[in-house]
Amino acid sequence: TQMSRQFLTGVATLPHVTVHGITDLGRVSERVPTFSFTVRGMDAETVAERFAARNQFVWAGSFYAMEIAQRLGVWESGVVRFGLAHYNTAAEVDALLGHLAETGRCRPGCRPAPGWVSSDTGAEALAQRPAAQRRV
Repeated sequence: TQMSRQFLTGVATLPHVTVHGITDLGRVSERVPTFSFTVRGMDAETVAERFAARNQFVWAGSFYAMEIAQRLGVWESGVVRFGLAHYNTAAEVDALLGHLAETGRCRPGCRPAPGWVSSDTGAEALAQRPAAQRRV
């Protein structure tokens, strides 16, 4: 619950990010620590690839929730999803928020700063896969 609050507090300062679901800190106990969000002007797959390049793994797609994705207006672009578990740390949440803030400054078509992709992230392999295999 504390890390959910940490994420929701931090993401509220990022105007380019929309969290889909309960964001009221007074209602955190009513949700699971799995978050879906969109980044204005970017499709979910692009956002997920940028996170993978920073060795933070999130998922992109509609997650078989066709009706809600259509209602949210994200059927074509998808959402980005990540979850927190007992083994995650506050530092990891801070890193995720930092990457999300940086993603907002890097508009579609721009290239990540040098050093974004380390040789052990597997991001290069992800980028080589057809888009249909990267979406869930």
